[in-house]
Amino acid sequence: MSIRIQKLLDSFENNHATAIIEKNQSVTYQHLLEGVYQAQENFDQEKIKKDCVIGIQSDFHVASIEYFLALLSRGNTVALLSPQNQNIESIVQDANIEKVFMFDENSRLSSKEFESPLRNNKLVQQLFDQAEPGFILFSSGTTGKPKAILHSVENFLKSFENAKKKFSTLAFLLFDHVAGVDTLFYTLFSKGTLVLPNSRKPADICDLLEKHKVEVLPASPSFLRLLYMSGEYQSADLSSVKIVTFGSEPMNETGLINLKTMFPQAKSIQKYGTSEFGSPRSKSREGNGLWIHMNNENCQTKVVEDTLWVKSSGSMLGYLNAPQPEIVDGWMNTGDRVEVDGEWIRILGRESDIINVGGEKVYPSEVENIINELDFVEDVLVYGEENAIMGNMVCARLKISGDNNSEVKKSYRKILRSHCLNHLEPYKVPSKLEFTQKPLTNERHKKVRV
Repeated sequence: MSIRIQKLLDSFENNHATAIIEKNQSVTYQHLLEGVYQAQENFDQEKIKKDCVIGIQSDFHVASIEYFLALLSRGNTVALLSPQNQNIESIVQDANIEKVFMFDENSRLSSKEFESPLRNNKLVQQLFDQAEPGFILFSSGTTGKPKAILHSVENFLKSFENAKKKFSTLAFLLFDHVAGVDTLFYTLFSKGTLVLPNSRKPADICDLLEKHKVEVLPASPSFLRLLYMSGEYQSADLSSVKIVTFGSEPMNETGLINLKTMFPQAKSIQKYGTSEFGSPRSKSREGNGLWIHMNNENCQTKVVEDTLWVKSSGSMLGYLNAPQPEIVDGWMNTGDRVEVDGEWIRILGRESDIINVGGEKVYPSEVENIINELDFVEDVLVYGEENAIMGNMVCARLKISGDNNSEVKKSYRKILRSHCLNHLEPYKVPSKLEFTQKPLTNERHKKVRV
C-alpha cells in the first residue's frame, strides 16, 4: 500500500471544505473520501486483484478521481488513458492492462476486460512485489508509438507533502497528462478546490473562471493565444485569477504581453516538466517570465552542451515499451535545448524539433514567435521537410482570421515573407506556406510537429 496515499485519504476525514466543483456541484473532502471507500468496495466485490494494472479512460470527473485514488490506495498500478484514444487495444499489452474503466462526458461508467495480458515487464512486477502502487502515462505519440511511462506513486508524491497554499484551481490540463496529475495532487494535498471544466473552449473557460472565482489557471501557450484571439476575456470578470502557469511548449514575448492584457493582476509562472519526471516547482525571473529556475530539494538541473539534464525525486521508473532514456548517475537527458544566464535557464525547444538547413540550426519556436506578431495570424506551426539541396527546409502551417480566399492568401504570403526577412536570417524564413482552418494543436493544446 502507499503510505502517502493513505495519509492523504486520512486527511479528508471530517473535512467539509469543498474539494471539487463539477457542473456547478460542490463535493467536500469528506464526500470525496466516501466515494473512494465506495469504489474500494466495488473493486472487492468484482474481485479485482491488487497486483494488476487497471486502466482509467477519462477526462477529469469526480467519479474518475475517486476510482484513481481508490485503486492507488489498494496498491494497484493505474494506467491513465486519453478519452480521445479509440484504439486502446494497441497499448494494453505494453502496459499489462487487465481491465479498463471508462467514464464518458456525463461520468457514465462502462468497463472492458482484456484476456490474459502478458505480465512480462520487470518494472511493473517490481511494484507488485513491493505491494506499492504506480501509475502509467502515455506520451503524445506524435512521432511513433506512444511510450508507456511508469511512475512509483511514493516517489512522485514526495514533492507534494509540504503543499500549503490553498487555491481554487481550474483543471484545464487533462487527467491523463502529467501536468494534470500534478494539478490534482497539489490541490488535494493543500486542501484547495479543483474546478472541473465541461469543455475547454475559451468562452466556457472564461465562464468558469468568473463563476467560481478561480485563482489559478494552468494552461499551454497555444491555448492562451487562442483565448486572446477569441476576445472572450474582454466580456468576463477574470479578476479572481492570481496565478497563470504555462508550459508544455515555449512561450514568446508577444504571448507574455497578451497574457498581461488578459490577466493584469495575475502573476505568470512558466512551468517545465515532462511525463518522465513531472512538473517540478519553479520560479520565473522578475521582469522576464521566459527565464526560469527549478533547483530545490526535489529537483536539480544542469546544462551539458546546451542541453538540459534533470535529477528529480519524481522521476519515472522507466519506459515499458521503449528503450530507456540516457540517464547518468540519476541525471536524465531531457533532450531540450536551453540558454543559460547564471542560475536561470530559458527553454528553446526540443532537440528533435530543430530544423537543420544547410548546416544551420533553426528552432521552430523562434520562427513562430516572429510570425505570431502579425495580426491576421491566429496560430502557426513551424516544422521541417527534407530538401535535396539544403538537407531540410523550413515550412509553416498557418491558421488565419477572416477571409481565406486566394487573393487574401497571396497578400498574406507577401506580408509574412517581408516580415520574416526583416526579423530573421534568410535561412530561417519559411520556404513553404500552408493555410488551414484546422486546429494546430492536439487535445492537450500542444503543438504537434510533423
